[in-house]
Amino acid sequence: MYFPALNTAIQHLEEKLFYDVALMYLSVLGYRELRMVDGSGDGGRDVICSRTDLRIQLSVRKDWENKINDEADTTANAGHHHLLYITNRPITPDAEQGFLQSKFKHKGDVDVSIHMHV
Repeated sequence: MYFPALNTAIQHLEEKLFYDVALMYLSVLGYRELRMVDGSGDGGRDVICSRTDLRIQLSVRKDWENKINDEADTTANAGHHHLLYITNRPITPDAEQGFLQSKFKHKGDVDVSIHMHV
């Protein structure tokens, strides 16, 4: 298969095209009634769906650790307990686990699922 080439292509997509691919990915995962809502121009977009118990964030920011912590703050303040974070940035499994173990500020309050490269 062409997965390495596809991952590289997605990583270098123009921002809006990445968001379109990410919405298709969410649809394939089974999320329904997906709708992107305007963000604050901070390198990410919020997505709403039929599930009201979670927040979905699409992001192209390089400082993914800060972005996830910021979004987890927003998630907790909204009374939600799950953040689905989708990025086109490469995050190694070791980096993800290191972040979740020692740098994630909402451990135990907000569950985060990180999907990279869609």
